[in-house]
Amino acid sequence: MKIIKDNVTLSQLYLKELPEILKGVHIVDGGFYIIRNNLRSLKNSPEKVDFVFDCSNNKSLTSFIGGPKEVGRVDARNSGFRTLEGFPKVIKRKALYGLNLGNIDVSGNRLTSLVGLPETVDGTLSIFGNSNLKSLEGCSKVIKVNFEAVWLPIKNMIGGPVEIEKDCYLNNTAIDSIEGFPEYIGGNLYLGDTPLWDKLYPYYPTKQNLETSRQLRQQLLSACYIDGGIYKSRDHYEEPEGV
Repeated sequence: MKIIKDNVTLSQLYLKELPEILKGVHIVDGGFYIIRNNLRSLKNSPEKVDFVFDCSNNKSLTSFIGGPKEVGRVDARNSGFRTLEGFPKVIKRKALYGLNLGNIDVSGNRLTSLVGLPETVDGTLSIFGNSNLKSLEGCSKVIKVNFEAVWLPIKNMIGGPVEIEKDCYLNNTAIDSIEGFPEYIGGNLYLGDTPLWDKLYPYYPTKQNLETSRQLRQQLLSACYIDGGIYKSRDHYEEPEGV
């Protein structure tokens, strides 16, 4: 296998196709950056990228077919992806320069399914802003850092993670049920601007809806151990009134 050491950067070159010379290459101790091109496929990508594989802001990519087989981190934001077919294996290596490896970011795409994600993510998993994603089926089950799922039309967490070791962001979603919630969240749960938040913490508290919300919170906390708190957002840590 051919080897290239250090980063390879082909960003903002208006490329429609990657050069064939990169096919089968192993990028050692470096990343592969092809940000803001006009790529329609990942054909001719290196086979292995030790550090970051960043194909964000390409707009016309639809799948990972033809892309690397093994990477240290995936940044694939805002690139038009409709499917995760061909998604690479993500291996968290010891990185130079303090790089945070293990993360997967597929936010701001056109995904309708999460099938193709690995069972375990060694960093943060970001899937927010996929407006066609109505289910978490196919999602990774263990997430070693944060789970970022804001701005999604999901109504529950069925098919989603079982264990999130740090924070879980579900604010600004359509979630209205505790169905499918993970068994463990090691940090905070953010639920602001969701129907579920309104059920847990009614804006106009009455004796009846306060009792209903109390029971729902008990059900949530018995199904999901949350080591932190339940808040609207990172900027809103106040305890809701009437709890």
